[in-house]
Amino acid sequence: MGYTQADYTVKSHTLMATYHNYRLVPGHGFMSKQAYIQRFYPNDQKKGAVEFKQIKTTLWDAYDFKNGTGTVNKKYEKFVTESIKNEVMNRINVLSRRIDGTVREVDKGKVHAHAIASYVTQHRNFMIQGIHNRLKSKTFNLDLGVEEEGYYRTMGKFVKGLYSNKHFALADMLKDYNNL
Repeated sequence: MGYTQADYTVKSHTLMATYHNYRLVPGHGFMSKQAYIQRFYPNDQKKGAVEFKQIKTTLWDAYDFKNGTGTVNKKYEKFVTESIKNEVMNRINVLSRRIDGTVREVDKGKVHAHAIASYVTQHRNFMIQGIHNRLKSKTFNLDLGVEEEGYYRTMGKFVKGLYSNKHFALADMLKDYNNL
């Protein structure tokens, strides 16, 4: 019982967050934040993110909820297409599996082909998925439609940038500190 309650909480937040990530772009229908930035602001992602936040109507707003069932509001029926519904459900399923720590069906064969990996994942597949999420190189995720990189790699690039003065003028700050 405890697992299903926790699962409900996590999945419901995933659903709400995903629906809030889609906005009604005038003349283009519902778009995710990533699709909006790639289409309208490919060279200035920060400006694109700010502009996206200015769009107020979310996919969540396009639904009316009564007695636990969501139906598309008549005002938004022409914008909530089957393509959008499928894209959103796919995104929710992929993110839910990632949060649960399960390996995708496509990757299970590769993981279980090795004796050590099969032993490690005997009870839970989340270990392999966790290692992969931390160390993977920059790739385009076809399931989500976004470019991804491992957590440790991203953090390593950030720290390297700190010392090479790309993010902050660390050397200048140290000079100023020594002059106080």
